[in-house]
Amino acid sequence: ICVIRQCDMAETVYYSDFDVNLRMNPVTKDVIKKTNIQAIRQALKLLLMTSYYDRKFAPDIGTALRDLLFKQLDDFTLYSVSEQLKKSIGAYEPRIHIDELTCTVSEINRFQVEIKITYTILAIGKTDTYVYSINRIR
Repeated sequence: ICVIRQCDMAETVYYSDFDVNLRMNPVTKDVIKKTNIQAIRQALKLLLMTSYYDRKFAPDIGTALRDLLFKQLDDFTLYSVSEQLKKSIGAYEPRIHIDELTCTVSEINRFQVEIKITYTILAIGKTDTYVYSINRIR
């Protein structure tokens, strides 16, 4: 018996990057690649996790999210952080256009800030949402 299966067309790769965890493909023994949406999400996560002066020869790349852990979480602070994030992402992630970026205090944990970024990937035209949370221990 022969079964013919219709295969989906291979996805066109517009953006690719290696996995920052350096995980290995068990078959090819090569570093796993992130492509398109996954590559953009990884780049956004790295940008949000990077503080200013973390990168030795590029001290202006990053965000001030760690400073948020030590500030009063009022509406003005959250608004100013969201504006700063828009500037930083706009400057260092040219592959996307930010449609909406919000910073809110979690309803469950008042020491957790949720950052929700809705963006359009320019080459593909797809819209995606990335949510990043930052917690304060006390």
